[in-house]
Amino acid sequence: MAAARGAVLMAPARVLDIESDHYGWQMRVATSQGEQRLAARFAIDAGGRGAPLARRLGARRRVIDRLICGWVYGSARPTGLGAGLTVVEAVEDGWWYTAPISNNRRVLAFLTDADLPQARIAHDGTRLVEHTAAAGEILAILTEGEFLPLGGGFTAAHSAVLEPCGGPRWLAAGDAGMSFDPLSSQGLLHALFSGLAAAEAADATLAGDDDHALHRYTQLMSSIAAAYRGRLDVCYASETRWPSAPFWKRRRGIKRSVPL
Repeated sequence: MAAARGAVLMAPARVLDIESDHYGWQMRVATSQGEQRLAARFAIDAGGRGAPLARRLGARRRVIDRLICGWVYGSARPTGLGAGLTVVEAVEDGWWYTAPISNNRRVLAFLTDADLPQARIAHDGTRLVEHTAAAGEILAILTEGEFLPLGGGFTAAHSAVLEPCGGPRWLAAGDAGMSFDPLSSQGLLHALFSGLAAAEAADATLAGDDDHALHRYTQLMSSIAAAYRGRLDVCYASETRWPSAPFWKRRRGIKRSVPL
C-alpha cells in the first residue's frame, strides 16, 4: 500500500549512519545496489526488537525478563485431538504451545528463561518434540496428529521497552518500541496500533505540532506498557503449582529489569 502511494521500498537495507541537520535527517543506507544516501524530515524505527535506528540515536532497551523461545513446525493430521485449536500448557520450567497452521501443518514451541538449565531444550531445534513428555496434553495432540517435524528455529521472546521511544523528529513503533511476551498475544496488535499512532504523530509534527505530538505518543506508549505488565502479571500468577520454581517465582508480580 505504501508503494502504491509513492513510497520507495529498499529491501534488504541496513542503516550505516544517521545525522540530524536543519532539514531533518541525513542517512547512509547499505542496499543490494550499494550504498545509498537519503534525506528525511521524520524517521520512524520499525526495525523490530533490534531497534537499529533508535539505538543509533542513543535510545536503549530496558529488558524485563530473559524469555526465549525454541520452535518447530511440521506436518500433522487436520483432524483428531486438538485439531483447529491453539493449546498452551505450563510446565515447571516454562510453557509449551502448539497451534495449527496452513496446509495441514502445526507449530510447536517451548518458552523458558535463557539462564535456566532447561534452556537447552529451546536450542534443540528439530528434536524439540522429544522433550514434550512433561506436557502431557500437548504430547497427546502431537502423537494423535502424527506430527512430523520439518524445520525450526530459536528466538528471543523477552519483554522490553525502548527508552526513550521517541525524540525530536523520530519515533519507534512495533517491536522496536516495545516487545511482548508471546503469552500476551499482543505483538501483532501493537505493531498495527503503534504504526498508525506513529504515523499520526509524524504527520502532526510535520504540520508544526512538534512538542505536543511527541508527548502524546510517548505517553500513549507508557500507558500501554503499564497495562501490559499488569495483565501479564495476573496471567502468570494464575499458575500456582510450582511456587518455588525459578521461572514462575520470577513472574509473581515482581517487576525488574535484567541486563541484555
